[in-house]
Amino acid sequence: MKKKITQLQESHEKELQYQQTQLQNYIEIFTAEMNTIIDIILKELDEFSKQSKDDINQIKDILDGLKVELQKFDQVMEQQREQISGFFKFLIYLFHIISLDQKFVKTLEKAREHLIDQRWNLILDEYEKVESIDQKIDKIAEITLNNMVSNQNQRSIVWIDQNIQNKEFSKFSIVIQSTFPQIQHFHFLTSIEILLQILKKNIIVYLIIEGSIAAEIIKRLDCSPNIHSIILYSQKPQQYQSLKQQYSIIQSIDSQLESILQTLNDTINGTDELNGQVNFYRFPNYFKINNPIIFLRQEFSLKTLKQINFPQAYEIIQRCLQILPNLMVYFYNNEQIKLGQQIQKAFRTEKIEDILRLYTEEGDFYPFVNRCLQMLNENAILSAQLLIKSVKFCIQNYDDNQNDEMFFQPNFYLYRGIEYDVRKFMTLNKICDMIIFPAFTSTSKNFEKAKRFTKGQGIIFRIKFFKNNITGDFRKFRPKYIAQISKSQEEEEFVFSCFSCFIITDFGDNIIDLDFVSIDQ
Repeated sequence: MKKKITQLQESHEKELQYQQTQLQNYIEIFTAEMNTIIDIILKELDEFSKQSKDDINQIKDILDGLKVELQKFDQVMEQQREQISGFFKFLIYLFHIISLDQKFVKTLEKAREHLIDQRWNLILDEYEKVESIDQKIDKIAEITLNNMVSNQNQRSIVWIDQNIQNKEFSKFSIVIQSTFPQIQHFHFLTSIEILLQILKKNIIVYLIIEGSIAAEIIKRLDCSPNIHSIILYSQKPQQYQSLKQQYSIIQSIDSQLESILQTLNDTINGTDELNGQVNFYRFPNYFKINNPIIFLRQEFSLKTLKQINFPQAYEIIQRCLQILPNLMVYFYNNEQIKLGQQIQKAFRTEKIEDILRLYTEEGDFYPFVNRCLQMLNENAILSAQLLIKSVKFCIQNYDDNQNDEMFFQPNFYLYRGIEYDVRKFMTLNKICDMIIFPAFTSTSKNFEKAKRFTKGQGIIFRIKFFKNNITGDFRKFRPKYIAQISKSQEEEEFVFSCFSCFIITDFGDNIIDLDFVSIDQ
């Protein structure tokens, strides 16, 4: 009997030791991991010390509470170990002082198993309480990001520098925030991770990067459309000239903090505001030095339509082909004569419907006029101006029997499909950029009709209208519904006048959202 008790005692001690060891290992690993997570978040919060103190304190309070919970958890586990150990030590002591029969030993073994299960369930309950920390950590991350980023069309200055925490930067960060009160958020970081989260939101970022880490960071940004511009900060700016040539988004390389402030001021304050937070700050496609801007002048309009005879039409065609020899590929001699005859016939009546009908035909008038515009050659535009002005006049003055209010309905969109790589488009344009379509632009209310023009792999522009973006006579500048006079009525075509303006509001996988903007001309 004593041998049996001794064996049972040894079995109890081994099992208890194993359970205690496993429990201790779990506690040590779990506590270390959670403390590491909390320390990382606290470190990141320190980097965002310039944010709202209330927000930061709220998050720090949560983290401090988690650390207290971890300490309590450790204490609970220790208590459970002591209780289990104490119970079985007492039980084993009984084995030594009393004589037990076989039946009672089995009863005790069952009781032992029951008590172990009971104690272990208590431990698991504590685990479940503490494992909720993971959910709390997720909540902290959500709070942090929600406080760091803003809603669509808001802006942020982000500075990434390994020395961002020194005293000089701390003072300068205060200067930046006081200088640009119109900027909603300021982030001073030592790494890129938080920036990557910010860029997932619709927020415009003015980015400043320490020169030594700039190449790696810009590469990781992968042409994010939300970055407005980048400033490099380095005491040796000449070392990064090749990087600036490689990435046109790099605005300047500054060696002095004051220079950075001036560059930011020129970029942010040197802009006109359009529709509240939307920035009318740059025109990357067409509003550049030496590009033709005559199309924006009041003179680039007609008050009435004019007849164009064949000699006039043929001369216009010849002049444009001399200025733009690439057009010769599309217009050989017989096509030039045929096009001149089509122009004479349509313009002879001086009727808006006849000219718009010519524009919608399968012939050469539509591609000829639009290619002259797309080339953005001022001489070509001036040479073809009578044709361009006439089509523009017809679109502006055509009565399409559409209610203007229809365009501002929540579910009203116009779609334009083009065969163009969306990734390439995103490298050239950013959210809140204004883009201009130089040619007359056909769109449709029918998404599937527009999609056909992408050939399965291009871009679909989804165009929306808001009254705050409209200046002047909306009926004059809005697109006109020409399906009833079009040669392709099934396209349900709305046509925009040349040099119509749009603001980019969002990027999707292959859909780019645009807001129409009218500009007084």
